[in-house]
Amino acid sequence: METYKLSDETRKIKRNTVLHRVIALPGNSFVEAGTQGGWIENESNLLDGGWVADNACVYDNAIVGSGALIKDKARIYDMARVFGECVVSDRARVFGNAALLGFDETDINQTKPIKLCGTAIIHDDYWNESPYYVEGSVWPVNISSRSTLRIGCYDYTLRDWKESYYMKFVDYSDEIVKKVDSSNILSVLQEYIGYFNHACELLGKPELKTNVFNVLCSFAGKGFQLANS
Repeated sequence: METYKLSDETRKIKRNTVLHRVIALPGNSFVEAGTQGGWIENESNLLDGGWVADNACVYDNAIVGSGALIKDKARIYDMARVFGECVVSDRARVFGNAALLGFDETDINQTKPIKLCGTAIIHDDYWNESPYYVEGSVWPVNISSRSTLRIGCYDYTLRDWKESYYMKFVDYSDEIVKKVDSSNILSVLQEYIGYFNHACELLGKPELKTNVFNVLCSFAGKGFQLANS
């Protein structure tokens, strides 16, 4: 059963990709018939039973399948797949070869829908659970693939965070000083190192956990006064 149609309303996004607004048809399980939805490049982007709402966009070779809801200003693109009971909202993005595979009635091992929200990004691997995401007090943090972690605008493998980009924790210090009171610098550093270490545990890489003391000492070496030091 067809659950939506393309309207005559279009918009252009980067690379001059033309998107079409969708309109719900009778039988749409998300909204009433006639409700305007979000934007897709063509009908291959949205299978019947799924829905794109608000100003969300799906384009390139991405596919949103039955049971999935993309809303707000979320974007799904490249070769990404979102199937089953999944909700991608806010400004979250799913791209690359990532696939969110939500609950369906035949899967007795999965009972919760997948949720991706905020500014979370997923760019690789298959997911049948909600990826780790936290807003954080200064920057968002999320596991963006089975081997990578994004903190703010940096997105590296866990090993790169630990080795090649270990000092990124310290390099963030200038931004921290601009965004938080100097008395809170120590707690902010501890907060984000904690997120990193938790991600290491979740991804089965506890050996990559960062030594808080060493990072704090390096940070202090830049000449900043840390509270309680």
